[in-house]
Amino acid sequence: MTLPRKIFIESTALFQLGPGLENVDSAELLGLRELLKFELFVSEVSWREYIRDRQRDIKRSLDKLETAKAELLKYEQPVTTIDSLAHKVYDYMIESEYHFGQKAEKLKINILPLPEIDINRLLRMSIDCTPPFEESEAKTKEKGFRDSLIMFTVLENIRGRPQDSSLLITADKLLTKGCSLRLGEYSTSLSFATNFAEAKTQVYSELASAIQAQLRTESADAKEMLLTYRHEIELKLEQIQELTEYDLGVNPALAILAGRRPEEDFDVQKVLSIRFDTVD
Repeated sequence: MTLPRKIFIESTALFQLGPGLENVDSAELLGLRELLKFELFVSEVSWREYIRDRQRDIKRSLDKLETAKAELLKYEQPVTTIDSLAHKVYDYMIESEYHFGQKAEKLKINILPLPEIDINRLLRMSIDCTPPFEESEAKTKEKGFRDSLIMFTVLENIRGRPQDSSLLITADKLLTKGCSLRLGEYSTSLSFATNFAEAKTQVYSELASAIQAQLRTESADAKEMLLTYRHEIELKLEQIQELTEYDLGVNPALAILAGRRPEEDFDVQKVLSIRFDTVD
């Protein structure tokens, strides 16, 4: 893997973010995006699953308000405040898709629409239980339809683009296996992380490798450039008339650092010649 140009967030990773659509690790990953200029994507299927989960969560809050209202009515207590609050929560639930869409837009998360998918291929995959399809324990139905749609959305987006070094964040092992099996077919590359912390670690590791590679290249270029002046450097060395004890490494302090006792130091009577070797 090299530094990714595209990072895809699957449903299991989205659920890790909760209603804030962000956690500490994802925020740090977003910070790296500003430096590395990669893009973040979520398939339409994953996004709809996330919105459904959020709406279910809001609905649970409504149910709790209804329970509280019923309890208060037992004691003939006013419930107008709860009714007002319930209306607001209900309105928020209805508008939640727009609300979270605005959040995604602010975080520059791109929602990928479904590509054209061969239905007959999906049928064959389902019958053969080809990953990400799997047969349920009851053997009455196969699971994996939505995961297949997510898989093909990701693969179509990176088809023929191995240079993107894309990364998929998913905790779904069958989806990971399904994508891996088809990388050759789509002439592309894709690595995987199970969560945002792991994705962040991978990106940091690749960033460190990239910086080291860049420094090695710059060092080699600098060395090559300096060696074009080999003759001039040799002429300058010939002009040296005096050398200090630091140049010769015979200073007492240097001797101690080198592991020798000062009394073991040697005495330089005369320097016969100085030769230029290379640039280090």
